[in-house]
Amino acid sequence: MSPTARSLQYLRDCGHVAAVVERWLPHANVRKDLFGIIDVVAVRPQEQGVLGVQATSLPNVGTRLAKAQSLPELRIWLRSGNRFAVHGWYQRAARWCVKIVMVRAEDLAGVVVQAPARRGRRPVQCELF
Repeated sequence: MSPTARSLQYLRDCGHVAAVVERWLPHANVRKDLFGIIDVVAVRPQEQGVLGVQATSLPNVGTRLAKAQSLPELRIWLRSGNRFAVHGWYQRAARWCVKIVMVRAEDLAGVVVQAPARRGRRPVQCELF
């Protein structure tokens, strides 16, 4: 069972309505996450907004967090009232366990979402003769 399937089952067991949002791109032979960082989305009546989850194995949690925090899409996701978590799955004594790391908007450094256009030099016409 994949980490995404484990997270999906875990969220459903916790009372969420959850769905996988990553896509398989057969022509490129790769998986594409929602906004490049989200594998599963989940909602629950008691909680505000949508929870986006990146599912992975425990050794890869740091890498996934660093990637997510570097993307401007995560900042917009969080500022829109949504939540984001990384689920790191590991096996202990033949049982699967999860480490959940939540990311808050305050945890992110400033990321430029849109920069003003650069003012370049005016083109100079070369001498023709």
